[in-house]
Amino acid sequence: MQALQGSVIQRNDVTDPSTNKDDLNAAINVPVTIRNASNPAGGGALASTYDINGSPVSNPTTTDNNGNYLVYVAEGSYDVIANEGLTNETIEAGIIAGVDLSQDLTL
Repeated sequence: MQALQGSVIQRNDVTDPSTNKDDLNAAINVPVTIRNASNPAGGGALASTYDINGSPVSNPTTTDNNGNYLVYVAEGSYDVIANEGLTNETIEAGIIAGVDLSQDLTL
């Protein structure tokens, strides 16, 4: 099993005056779906996802209070989708478990 982890960030479309950078906040309780990689992206079958002990867990998973998600998957390529089916759906395509260490998505 390989860890598939990352963060989902909510873009506020404003600039933080103290840093002069985009103001981003953790996206809490956002559904994150893991699908087998496909072309077009996001059309593959739901992947089997597990916890650190190898027990099956829900797919989609949900981000925590810091906007983070973590699941374990078999080696392979996956599409990671935040808010699947919603107007602000975001897809990170072709993620290779065990190679691409962290997948962050911005809504």
